[in-house]
Amino acid sequence: SDLEASIYKARLEAIICLVVVGLIIVVCVYLVFRNGKRIVGQQEEEKRSHEQRVMELQYNIIVAMANLIESRDEDTGEHVKRTSWYVDLIARELAKDSPYKDQLTDSYLDNLWKAAPLHDIGKIKVSDTILCKPGKLTPEEYERMKLHAAEGGKIVYETMSDIEEQDYVELAHDVAKYHHEKWDGSGYPEGLSGQNIPLCARIMAVADIFSAITEERPYRKGMSKEQAMNVLKENVEYGAICGETVQMLFDHYSEVDAIRDYMSREEGQRYFQSFAEEDQ
Repeated sequence: SDLEASIYKARLEAIICLVVVGLIIVVCVYLVFRNGKRIVGQQEEEKRSHEQRVMELQYNIIVAMANLIESRDEDTGEHVKRTSWYVDLIARELAKDSPYKDQLTDSYLDNLWKAAPLHDIGKIKVSDTILCKPGKLTPEEYERMKLHAAEGGKIVYETMSDIEEQDYVELAHDVAKYHHEKWDGSGYPEGLSGQNIPLCARIMAVADIFSAITEERPYRKGMSKEQAMNVLKENVEYGAICGETVQMLFDHYSEVDAIRDYMSREEGQRYFQSFAEEDQ
């Protein structure tokens, strides 16, 4: 009948209206969600950018402080940077395939990179008379010089515990305090040996020695890369340093020279990325 047809038509129109309204609501919700997601994405990107700037500022302050300390005994800013690069190279290669790869996480590697410049921060407690002495130290002077390791660990705890993440503080402490320990237990300050020496300190020891003996000084010429490698090999044989960390430098012999040409973190990231792409 006409009445039924009218009712059916009215219901159909109502359903169509509801569908249209529903679609409009869905579209609106989608647009709001997409816009909200975009805003959240921008906020997250701004947050990451801010965190990155803070991290870079922290690192620059750490390097500047380390340079001031190193310059007292005629070391240079290049020593700080190169040592950090050698540490980074050794650690990243160990992370690829070694018993330590589970320990050497991305976070650990970043913290180690940032901690490396502080390895000799304890020298701030050593007098210029001893630190800048051109000749050989007396036994008494050497004992006083050795105190810089324990003092370095103490300084890290005292100055950074409230402003840095605890994982970083612990690692920086170990680097500063234990990088003069020896594999055979004859080092200082605690006479640790073998695996009891924190991994970060074992890596730091090799990088520090290699960097120091290959750099020019007013009172001596730097060793060639070949001579320095032989010195490291002898130190392994004498039980002074960890053979596994030295092996990483031997295995990547050709890359050591390249590190000298990359002094900034940004350039260095491109450097390591290039080798990563070659390995794939």
